[in-house]
Amino acid sequence: MEEIVIMKKLTMLLMFFCVGTVFFGANLSKQFELRQTIQDIQSLNLIIGLNLTKNQLNQLININKKIENTISSIESRMDVMNSKYKEFKEGLIKDGFELDKKLMSETGKLHREEIDFKEEFKELNKESFKKAEAILTDAQKKVLENYKPCLLPTKDLRNPARIGQAGHGSHFINMLRRSRNVPDEKLEEMIERIWKKSERKVRRKLKDDSAVKKHKDVLIEVIAEARNMSEAEFEINKEFLIKRIIPEKPKKEFKKHGPGKVRFLVRPGLVAIYQKLLAK
Repeated sequence: MEEIVIMKKLTMLLMFFCVGTVFFGANLSKQFELRQTIQDIQSLNLIIGLNLTKNQLNQLININKKIENTISSIESRMDVMNSKYKEFKEGLIKDGFELDKKLMSETGKLHREEIDFKEEFKELNKESFKKAEAILTDAQKKVLENYKPCLLPTKDLRNPARIGQAGHGSHFINMLRRSRNVPDEKLEEMIERIWKKSERKVRRKLKDDSAVKKHKDVLIEVIAEARNMSEAEFEINKEFLIKRIIPEKPKKEFKKHGPGKVRFLVRPGLVAIYQKLLAK
């Protein structure tokens, strides 16, 4: 109940920077509460699917607390703004553009304060999104990249190992095992067969021709290393070997035009949710 009250208090503030997404009506409070619950579920599906550590949960709590504290700091000013805007509205109805100059001046100052807060909050959001993304592991970033907002968790979220390179690991290990046992005279033919199967996938991740050619050289080097290892050495080093074979996509820079999917980890109202998950 306390969380709902807090979220209702945030309604007016959120309208300042989400005007295009909030629709007005007689049941605005119920509409807002419903949308918040849906967003909470969407966030939870991602959060649980990421298998966050306690340390990561604590870091996300701190990031989100800063946002919620910033919002709380302007709550008292929101009441003043709303009162003055209502007075301004009634003045327009009564006097048209022949409004009291003092009222116009006061309203203008409050409006500039509102604009300044929106800009400051936008910068805080950008910083928070970057910090949240930075605490994730590469595997978690892959889950984040593949996440589609949902009410019911998908198979990939229930089994994150299905996402990313995990699904290809066994294929490459088997490939290296076969290459270890092939006779020398047939090795080149086998390498070309492996490359023919892999080249299309490699080109999807590495657009540059020189990078693709270089990756083929890496494949040949890894196969040569695997052939020179004992069985015990191969079992110890196989995971490291396949990491070298599987090309990584170039890292995406943080989107300047929006928060991307990390917004499901950073938004008002998540502190209480993170704390409940941490207390389990």
